[in-house]
Amino acid sequence: MRAALATLLLASACNLVFGVDPGAGGADAARGDAPVAGSKRWSRVVAGLNHTCAIDEAAALWCWGENISGQLGDRSYGPRSRPTQVEPGTTWKQVSLGVFHTCGVQMNDSLWCWGSDSSGQLGISSTAAQPRPVAVSAGAAGVVSWKAVAAGSFYTVAVATDGTMWSWGADSFGQLGTGLLAPTGGVILQDQPTQITGTDYDQVAAGPLHACATQTTGALWCWGLGSTGQLGRGGNTSSTVPVPAAAATALSWSEVGVGNAHTCARTTAGEIWCWGFDEVGQVGQGQGAGSRPPGQVLAVASTLAVGGRHTCALDEAGLLWCWGDADHGRLALDRDQPVLTPSSVVPDRRWAAASSGATHSCAIDAGDATLWCTGNNGAAQLGVGSGGPMPEPLALGRSASSLSVGAGHGCLIEGAGAVACWGDNSDGQVGDGTNRARAAPTPVTGATAGALSLGDDTSCLIDRATPPALWCWGDGGSGQLGQDDTSDSARPLRVATSATGWQQVDTGRHSCGLEHGDLSCWGRHDEGQLGNAADANVPRIVASMINDVSTGGTHTCAVRSNTQIACWGRNSDGQLGTTPEVGGPAAVTVQAQGAPLTGSAIYAGEAFTCALDGTQQAWCWGRNSRGQLGRAASTTGAPARTDSNQPWAHLALGREHACGVTVDSGELYCWGSNTYGQLGLGPGMAIQVPAPTRVGSATWKRVVAGFEFTCGIQTDDSVWCWGRNEQGQLGDGQSQRLGFVPVPDPPPP
Repeated sequence: MRAALATLLLASACNLVFGVDPGAGGADAARGDAPVAGSKRWSRVVAGLNHTCAIDEAAALWCWGENISGQLGDRSYGPRSRPTQVEPGTTWKQVSLGVFHTCGVQMNDSLWCWGSDSSGQLGISSTAAQPRPVAVSAGAAGVVSWKAVAAGSFYTVAVATDGTMWSWGADSFGQLGTGLLAPTGGVILQDQPTQITGTDYDQVAAGPLHACATQTTGALWCWGLGSTGQLGRGGNTSSTVPVPAAAATALSWSEVGVGNAHTCARTTAGEIWCWGFDEVGQVGQGQGAGSRPPGQVLAVASTLAVGGRHTCALDEAGLLWCWGDADHGRLALDRDQPVLTPSSVVPDRRWAAASSGATHSCAIDAGDATLWCTGNNGAAQLGVGSGGPMPEPLALGRSASSLSVGAGHGCLIEGAGAVACWGDNSDGQVGDGTNRARAAPTPVTGATAGALSLGDDTSCLIDRATPPALWCWGDGGSGQLGQDDTSDSARPLRVATSATGWQQVDTGRHSCGLEHGDLSCWGRHDEGQLGNAADANVPRIVASMINDVSTGGTHTCAVRSNTQIACWGRNSDGQLGTTPEVGGPAAVTVQAQGAPLTGSAIYAGEAFTCALDGTQQAWCWGRNSRGQLGRAASTTGAPARTDSNQPWAHLALGREHACGVTVDSGELYCWGSNTYGQLGLGPGMAIQVPAPTRVGSATWKRVVAGFEFTCGIQTDDSVWCWGRNEQGQLGDGQSQRLGFVPVPDPPPP
């Protein structure tokens, strides 16, 4: 697939810019320099999804990492790879992190929230993002004194100093705890604090879809989604109001933490108990599968740190114990397999505090109060001055003859066909035999490549044998690996077909390939994207006399031997180039200005399509929500020329952006969404650029576009990548740390 495909809920911020990170340096900065421990003393740290916040011993609040919605609170929307202070002059005693928002309680007991408010999660009766803290009050009496706050994914729960508890934001499974039940598949938005029944609440924790709270009496209550036993009731039922958790234990509770779908709590005696979803051992009971009822996992602990799919705790001696998902180094362990029971981490150190995020962890040294972090650094959430998105090309230090990228991974061909891949490996798409994310190119054994195609979470290559054979690996859940099944594979598998002489392959959630002009397709077929009436887990010929093919999100387009362009599959955004926007498995001939559009090459993205005509001019059609069609008019449907008269050697389409290399001059231009710097135009650029804009002054021979990142090969064969790096897709080796590294002091103001 020539476009990497995925979905992600993002707040709209068309007037924002991709800001300058004062801690990251330029594209040629030494992102691999080892961080040095600073002299600042820290008292508290909270790790979130893609950002982190910490409070120093002077009660100043600092945040770093992703900042797409202003969740760092520094009055900007640019990422920060080093700690940046939130509202200098203010003092804080607690902070909590959601996906795109942050809330904190100041020393004077006032409550403040900032970042995205798309779901009302700031509690201020607005939907506009707030890049600086705004005060929150609750109820008719205007409650303004608070003792605890918990930011869930897109909602917030807080406890007032009078013991009442309040919630606001998005509610789909009862996670607001107010008794409201959203319709199936729906969401209720509450943009003002609403009181939850009960009093004497003390501490609260909020996850993606469930929350829990302790009372001063020692009681523990949970509510929201309970489908995997995360509410601790001994079953899998959900609740829209607080219900007793782990009641059968008859224990008194002092602290609770929640993950994606599991819960852990600490008793007043220091015991750690966990329950809920345990697919990677995050419950710590030694099972690593299914759902688990409440069970004790540690005898004595002083504090608890629950992450998305991993859990940590400090014992009374200051030793750190962790268990669960070990990927990205979040447990500070260099290993592939989950840890099913508590394991001592860095036993030669003693820690004063710890926090577990979605894919990273942080801790404060008990001796010198320095801050250390480990795990995923793809959004610069470790605060070490590297990692995170790059708004301009970054050299990988590798040379390649060919290159392809998927949703969050990439592969290149070196030398005599050797293949190396990097990035997201959750489905084995890196091809190294593991499911472990790779921050830098890693060799793939089993085949040498003459051509590559990556899409979504799948990889394919055509080898250099005579005749050439087709190999695929990674996500096979839709049959796109061509093995007559729906299994994944972490190693290249030869596609089950008698076909010989493969000329081209394009893959994603479905795959298509050309062999002597015959077009075969296989994989996902829910929108008719295979071009026939039946599902196929192995290649089936669907058309003949085809010159070029490209697979989009749920559609396919091809150039016929007569140079006419045909498309089929989903047409919700006009990506088939026809109106009315009706799609299906029947191929339709793309029309432009009343006649069939003819072309030499075709490129399909998530929900838009581009083609090069006989003069190498670009025509695009379909969704234009971010300017990805390369023209200012926000129309969809019929094909039209981009706002450029450049003749293009080739194009590359991502989810909502596109790039192209010009004929002869080798100049690189990009357009569309620039949310993570994927256009490569440098810091300070708008996050939406509808007109093709040149990227630097270098010359290029190839460009490929991923989900929200881009890579290319310059004319000297050097490989460069830019844009989002959350899954290590830039391949620069800085997207994860497999052990604790010190967080340097904040840069000077």
